[in-house]
Amino acid sequence: MLDLLDHLDSGVLWLDAQGRIGVMNRWLREAACVEGDPCGLTLEEAFGNGISPKLLKSVELALRSGRASLLSHAFHPTPLPLWPRRGDRSERLQQAVAVEPAHWAGQAGCVVTVRDLSEVTRRESLLKQQALRLSMDLGELRRAQDELKRQSARLREVARLAPVALLETDLQGHLLYCNDRFLALWNGAQGGVLGRHWSSLMPAAAALAFDSVWRQLPSTSEPIQRDINLAAPGEPERWIQVEACPLTNLDGERFGVLASLVDVTELYRRAQRLEHRALHDPLTGLPNREKLMQRLEGALAAAKTLGHVVPVIFMDLDGFKQINDEHGHAAGDALLQGLAQRMRRTVRGEDVVARLAGDEFVLVLSDSPTQEQVDKVMGKMATALSEPLRYGDKQLRVGCSWGMACYPHDSPDAKGLLILADERMYAHKQVRKDKRRADSTAQ
Repeated sequence: MLDLLDHLDSGVLWLDAQGRIGVMNRWLREAACVEGDPCGLTLEEAFGNGISPKLLKSVELALRSGRASLLSHAFHPTPLPLWPRRGDRSERLQQAVAVEPAHWAGQAGCVVTVRDLSEVTRRESLLKQQALRLSMDLGELRRAQDELKRQSARLREVARLAPVALLETDLQGHLLYCNDRFLALWNGAQGGVLGRHWSSLMPAAAALAFDSVWRQLPSTSEPIQRDINLAAPGEPERWIQVEACPLTNLDGERFGVLASLVDVTELYRRAQRLEHRALHDPLTGLPNREKLMQRLEGALAAAKTLGHVVPVIFMDLDGFKQINDEHGHAAGDALLQGLAQRMRRTVRGEDVVARLAGDEFVLVLSDSPTQEQVDKVMGKMATALSEPLRYGDKQLRVGCSWGMACYPHDSPDAKGLLILADERMYAHKQVRKDKRRADSTAQ
């Protein structure tokens, strides 16, 4: 059992009823830079003064009250003074630590499991998201295959306590083993799953994605990682991260597959929310300048291949500043929100309408429309925008000036199209001003 614990890519520490170390696996010894045999020492004696008081309190509760605890890395990032076993040791490892009462060799005590979440937290800082990930060193298990039969009971207990879902299949994909966390992924399915093919537990689309992982395993010795959506059509997305590796005996013959599964649905949702906030205008919900440029560059690339025309229309609201001055910015914001909804309803789903700044908007039409079709769209747009919008007991009304530039006739690139459309919009606005001035003089 001790050899198996030494092959884990996570820390395992067993303390007796007096709080003294009975077992500390290799991973934890190396990460803590512990020299010599730590058995018989207290946590303070083995790790020094860098231990979180929260961890010491959790151990005390487990030993005295039989209470399990989980120290999340989000609130307690470094409960133990641990460093990377290789490379830079300037920063302590980010950890998730679980403390549970347990028995070892007939003695009461508690087991402390430590996961290194440093890489996960680095990804969170880059993507502004929280991530839970436990990476198991599956390669180390190859050297333990001959001992697997004799140690299976103890190894399965370690797997039961693991904070991720684990499963083992034969080469055909039939389940030979799974822990409780795996069953929880399938809403607590009981028994009955062993011997079944893994594809029978999930929707067809997810099974197809799993199959693409399993088909790669015979040709690789490295773990394969993939994110897969387990939700059936019409259900909310439910993403898991799968890491799988073939099991090989000492003769190099493959006899099965071992995999870990981690639910990363919340990470996906958080990433989607962050991406939407980064690429959309917070007031109107329309794409912002960055999202517009992405969509426009994609439209131009497709148009270059297909020989299509891409109209880019720059729009500016007439009279918007006067509304802000007379009724306040809250009225102006309400007007912009209402007009943005009208713009979305006026164009098709594949067209792009974006807000650049203030009362400036850009419309990109797809499917290579003719000038007649463009005029028809802009006529509908002008009508929609000119209709009054109620704000309290007031009727707010604006007009719209616009200018258009077309790819490839006016410019071969997105920036040039926007500049030219902007210039033509201002020319159109000036014509409208001159006309209103002339009409006023005539009256």
